[in-house]
Amino acid sequence: MAGRPRSFDTDTALDQIVEAFWDRGFAGTSVDDLQQRIGVKRGSFYAAFGDKEAAWRRALDRYASTVTAAAIATLDSPHPPADQVAGFIRFVGRFLAQNTGRGCMFLSAAGQPPPAGRATRDHLAKLERALFAAIRRKAPEPVGSYVIAVLLGMNAMARAGMAAKTLLAAADAGAEAAAAMIRGGLSPLAAPAVSGG
Repeated sequence: MAGRPRSFDTDTALDQIVEAFWDRGFAGTSVDDLQQRIGVKRGSFYAAFGDKEAAWRRALDRYASTVTAAAIATLDSPHPPADQVAGFIRFVGRFLAQNTGRGCMFLSAAGQPPPAGRATRDHLAKLERALFAAIRRKAPEPVGSYVIAVLLGMNAMARAGMAAKTLLAAADAGAEAAAAMIRGGLSPLAAPAVSGG
């Protein structure tokens, strides 16, 4: 006789789903992987989270409301804009240095072709706009685009498993260059060379 569906804490399960997608990406994660990660049967999973794409959107929301929000909060410090943007880049660099091998779940999704259907593409684009708008409020074009390129580049380095000290050095270089551009009204091409140390 079939037993009752296993009860579980939805918030804890969602955190585990974030970890699963973060480790393996959307394409590399199956519903079976997610079930096993949180320890529930397929029916309970679908009842709580819907299909894989719906679970992915909820995982992106969870990640954005915690990790991404913490990074964006550094842009609201009482310091001048140049220091805020430099601090933001260094914050992301420290985070990536602690997550070598997998990088940032959101930046990895934003830097690749959309992984699922239209609903997910639209959802991811909305999150991207929120992040990039926060950057560009402090770093006008083309500096804002330069900062985004720095983030995506550091994320690629982290996913490739580069050493933490290398990531931190890259963050320092990007932070100093971005701050110099904002203070001097320079474009990325005209920014002074920054020593890697």
